[in-house]
Amino acid sequence: AGWDVHEAAGFVSLRRLTLLLQADLALLDTALGVAEALQACSLLRAEWKSGRIVLLGDESPRLRREALLAGADGLIPRDAALGAVTLARSAA
Repeated sequence: AGWDVHEAAGFVSLRRLTLLLQADLALLDTALGVAEALQACSLLRAEWKSGRIVLLGDESPRLRREALLAGADGLIPRDAALGAVTLARSAA
């Protein structure tokens, strides 16, 4: 059992892929714009109640609060995510 990972070029393709593939998780990176990620999260949550939406971004109480208000299930701090990738690569 593994993961199928699909990359979306923008909100339209994110929405289409999420709904079409009946995804379990959408990971939204705030690196391309915090406001854009929060808006995409809010729009996606309005249509997609069953899946989990997680934002990847800089750790701050404000961003965590805004993410939850936008409908995200959580925020993964960018430093923690990079650490996990490093650990996974070193274990391989």
